[in-house]
Amino acid sequence: VYKSEDKGTTWYSVNYGLQQDTVNIQTLAIDPVNPNILYVGTSTSKIYRTDNAGGTWSVASTISGSPVITKIAVDPKFPNKIYVGTQSNAVYYSSNRGLTFTQVADGLPTGPYPNITSIAIDTSTTTKIYIGTEYRGIYKKLESDSTWTAVNTGLTIPTVIVQALAINPTKPIEIYAGTQGEGIFVYTGNRA
Repeated sequence: VYKSEDKGTTWYSVNYGLQQDTVNIQTLAIDPVNPNILYVGTSTSKIYRTDNAGGTWSVASTISGSPVITKIAVDPKFPNKIYVGTQSNAVYYSSNRGLTFTQVADGLPTGPYPNITSIAIDTSTTTKIYIGTEYRGIYKKLESDSTWTAVNTGLTIPTVIVQALAINPTKPIEIYAGTQGEGIFVYTGNRA
């Protein structure tokens, strides 16, 4: 992990505590309330956490089944809530800043190319979580639900790879999906 304190002009390593010889960093997330807390997801199913802006890292949790951690998203209002996407078609949820995780994969597709590629959290009303996948589109669930639902109207399934999701902060009914090779899509459907 590298850090810049001058808007990217210079960078320096902040890897103390990371197993640099065996860890590939796949994703990084910053706590939106306390920017000294960061999380990284690795290719070895580990989630590392720092509480001092990268000064030291330690393993916060290891996801069972050895999946590659592809995405980490921290709830913007309640940063103790964290969602993790994996390369094994699963999403995991933590309510204690990453110390323990529970799998929340009911309703997600199975089969080839199950990677979770992006996660977005909408807290404008009832918390809703959106995930993007490879070739299977976008899924959403209310925080209180146990099952994911596809929201793919207008997407070219099974060819689209959703690389990024973003929620318009001033008009949260708009959710944008950046795709690999097919442009940007916007979802304005039923968000209940």
